[in-house]
Amino acid sequence: MRITHKMIIDRVTSNLGNSFGSYLNLSQMASSGRRINKPSDDPTGITKALSYRSYLKELQQFRRNIDRADALLSFSDHAFDSIGRSLIEAEDIAIRFQNATFDENARQAAAQQIIDILNQVLEDGNSTLDGRHIFAGTSAGLVPFDFNGTGVIYQGDSDPYQFQIERDLEITANITGDEFLVKPSAILGDGFDLNPALMTNTLLSTLHAGEGVDLGDNQFILRTVNGTATIDLTGVLSVGEVITEVNTQAAAQGLTNLTCSISPNNNCLRLEDTSAPYITMDTPFDLLNNGAGVDLTVPGFDIIDGIGTTWTIDLTGATTVGDVINRINLAGIPDLTASITPNENTITITDTAGHDYRIEESPGGTAAADLGIQTSTPIAGTFTGTDLEPQLIQTEETGANEKTAAELGILFGTSVSVYDGTDLNPRLFPNTKLTDLNNGNGITYSMIHIDQGHYNYDVDLSSLESDPNATVRDLMNLLKGSGAQIDVYMNEDKTGIALESTVSNQSLVIYDTVEDGAAWQLGIAGSPDLIGSLLYLKHGLEHDWANASQKVLDKFESSQQQILTLRSVVGSRINRIQSAYDRNLNHDVYATKLSSEIEDADMIWVVTEMATREAMYQAALQASAQVIQPSLVNFIR
Repeated sequence: MRITHKMIIDRVTSNLGNSFGSYLNLSQMASSGRRINKPSDDPTGITKALSYRSYLKELQQFRRNIDRADALLSFSDHAFDSIGRSLIEAEDIAIRFQNATFDENARQAAAQQIIDILNQVLEDGNSTLDGRHIFAGTSAGLVPFDFNGTGVIYQGDSDPYQFQIERDLEITANITGDEFLVKPSAILGDGFDLNPALMTNTLLSTLHAGEGVDLGDNQFILRTVNGTATIDLTGVLSVGEVITEVNTQAAAQGLTNLTCSISPNNNCLRLEDTSAPYITMDTPFDLLNNGAGVDLTVPGFDIIDGIGTTWTIDLTGATTVGDVINRINLAGIPDLTASITPNENTITITDTAGHDYRIEESPGGTAAADLGIQTSTPIAGTFTGTDLEPQLIQTEETGANEKTAAELGILFGTSVSVYDGTDLNPRLFPNTKLTDLNNGNGITYSMIHIDQGHYNYDVDLSSLESDPNATVRDLMNLLKGSGAQIDVYMNEDKTGIALESTVSNQSLVIYDTVEDGAAWQLGIAGSPDLIGSLLYLKHGLEHDWANASQKVLDKFESSQQQILTLRSVVGSRINRIQSAYDRNLNHDVYATKLSSEIEDADMIWVVTEMATREAMYQAALQASAQVIQPSLVNFIR
């Protein structure tokens, strides 16, 4: 094959171009710092590089979302902190005006403070960030809490405002306003006791708020200074039957001066003994020493005369003061007698012949001391023992696991002649008469005023006052028919009525028109929410109603707990965001490293290689100049 001059020139030119191209590629690497500047540089590497670039952009978007979510949550926490401090201030005012009497000026000034606190709380609830109301849900353009002077309506929604902060993780960055301020923290009337009167026809099954009375073995022991009776209540069903059986059986067993009845406050049983408050021959040991009784572990004591003769008084089986008197008198001790000191609670020992008797304990015993007749010196004539301090009425169960007396509220021992038992708490029924409430004292039929959101309603109870048979059901129906969006029902304890709003976005306040009026007596005065409680306290301060402070203190406490719970939710989300942010940065660093390993040039190698290529190119140019000599033909062409 003939090699022409043109072939030589083409080959030299091609080689020069390749050499110069390599040099240019290295120059581009050096100037850009990147190994891959176009897909053809590394088709496989560019695919990976583009994937890393996409992931890094995704991480950047996540960080922007994290920053936004963190700002919203941090701003929410700041608002909750301010609301919490406002609540503490309001609580201090309520406590201060509950425990002291202030003049008109002081009360009005305090009411203005509450208004200022209310305005601050609403301002915090209506906080904005970048023009968005942070507590309005996704309706961020609306003012969430609208106050018209009567009450507050929440105008936002309950939708979460979410941000994706990782590929598989979204976080809610808002707390909606329906979670606080107007959200009930309690139910009005919950746990309140309207105290229906205890009556003779009250069934035992309705006592203790409807849980009934468990009479166990149906028996209990009843003691007075006149003796002991065992009361059997088998088959009784009502309070009246209990009273009849106690009176009948006590009288039949010698306790003729004891009576059982319903107490004057109409909520418990009363036991009364009209006997003289002094021990008798029938007084049980168990009543003595304020109910501590007489310790008969060593059942007896010794009586010793001046020459050492000893008589042991055996009290085995003794149960009454009379048993002690009789056993001393029947012991055959010369010229010595025992008796009950008239109109006192002591035992008298008489020595009519000067035998210098002493009364001492049997070894290890305490019976003489417990009976008040232990002597330290010889008896000279007459010795009066110490006061035996008897309880006048005492009840006891028949066994360790029995509870008949306790269930009836009369398990007790007393040094007075009248004892009122514990509240038997009859269950409230819808058909309970209003006149039977408050232990038979009824209620005040005053006007009840309801403020709900922007609206108010009045409930006139006067129609019930004129009806002696008006019931709790009639009262609940009047409240339900007020027009307010409320539900009224028997409370969980079955001791009163409960009232709650049927809408979740409005404040609710129940006012009386007079102090201690019907709403107060029914246990439904006040408000279940924070805004309503502030409004109720303001109203009470303006009218000098001390009970207003009592009504709001527990609501302020529960509202503070509500706010603290929300702050803990916010804090937890902020912590999750921070963790996501830390992971994001770690992923960014790692993805950048991997991308750099693929795309970035090794600058030391590039510079070295570029110098080599430059030298090679210059050498090639010189060699080419020698190979390609200009000829006449070149000039002719």
